[in-house]
Amino acid sequence: MSFDLSLRPTEPDDLDFVLAAERDPEAAPNITPRPRERHLESFDHPNEGHLVVLEDGEPVGYALLEGFAQRHGSIEIRTLVITRRGQGVGRRALGLLLDHAFDDHGAHRVWLDVLSRNQRARRTYATVGFTHEGEMREAWLREDGSYDSLLVLSMLDREWAELRRAAG
Repeated sequence: MSFDLSLRPTEPDDLDFVLAAERDPEAAPNITPRPRERHLESFDHPNEGHLVVLEDGEPVGYALLEGFAQRHGSIEIRTLVITRRGQGVGRRALGLLLDHAFDDHGAHRVWLDVLSRNQRARRTYATVGFTHEGEMREAWLREDGSYDSLLVLSMLDREWAELRRAAG
């Protein structure tokens, strides 16, 4: 069964959903939550995008992007939280985010970092076609005082175009 997935700019009425998604026990250890006020600031920030992922019109995730105002054409997927897991929603949402960054914002490169221990996200990024660029060793301080490494992944505009062509 296929569901209609879309993106739209986050609105103030979406913030309760966004904050609850950040507190989700599966998401919380893998992201840096923001206070409500910081989320609101990003709505109109020229360098940032704050988007809600909708499935059949209902919120199932949100994404934060940064780099729109940079001259280098490098946009970061800062945060992606999907609340409906195990159904391919994250993979499809990533495709929409890549289309948004490359087609709507003229990005040359889209990048992200992911915790080395976050196997689910790593599999999703690999499936979509992200390339592993490197590792920031012990860059993430965990709640228990230990450190995790972050892996840097990216996709170039020509790579995404080729993947879309190959998919038909």
